[in-house]
Amino acid sequence: MELSLQNRLLQVPLFQGMSKNELTQMIGQTKLHFQKFAKGKVIRQENDVCDQLMFLIDGEVDVITYADDRTYSVEERFGPPYTLQLEHFFGLTQRHTRTFVAHTPCHFVSIGKNDILKLTDDFIIMRLNLFNILATTAQKAQRMPWRHKADGLRQQIVRFFEERCSRPTGAKTVRIKITQLAAELRESRLNVSQELNRMKAEELLSFTRGIISIPNLERLRG
Repeated sequence: MELSLQNRLLQVPLFQGMSKNELTQMIGQTKLHFQKFAKGKVIRQENDVCDQLMFLIDGEVDVITYADDRTYSVEERFGPPYTLQLEHFFGLTQRHTRTFVAHTPCHFVSIGKNDILKLTDDFIIMRLNLFNILATTAQKAQRMPWRHKADGLRQQIVRFFEERCSRPTGAKTVRIKITQLAAELRESRLNVSQELNRMKAEELLSFTRGIISIPNLERLRG
């Protein structure tokens, strides 16, 4: 189990580049919390305090992001290595902005804030990884408003999905009424419905009442 845990942790971006000896040293001097969640169990909810880093080492988790007015949501699914919102571990808003639910039985390793701060002092590679992850997140967010305006309704729809996902790849489920999507895009309901039907005919997505299912978000970009 110890070796398996090491191998799984070495896949986590925060620990990448560390030697097994360094990781063994880290595990030996750090209070690790092991948590199991049954299928369907809520792991963390939106607005919960983000006071520990939680690393998914086994299982799959559903990540749900809600619009501020709760009129729609986006669901994504991730397996290991996955870390719950490292970017909210520090800064002005140290609370989760998404809800995390166990899609399958899940195993997590968690580390508290004081231990993380000590580890970044003791291991320079971990400090650099932390800075790189936070800087990359900030740079992506900073660049978002300056991207070229989406041309045509299809690209506007794709951009709407992309900008609300934590990763621009994989399967997504968007729970939104067509009337609400049309309002968000400032388009007519008829035009949005027709474009979604064309995308459905091309097997890029499927939709039923209030639910749009996207098997591979990257395919929408053509």
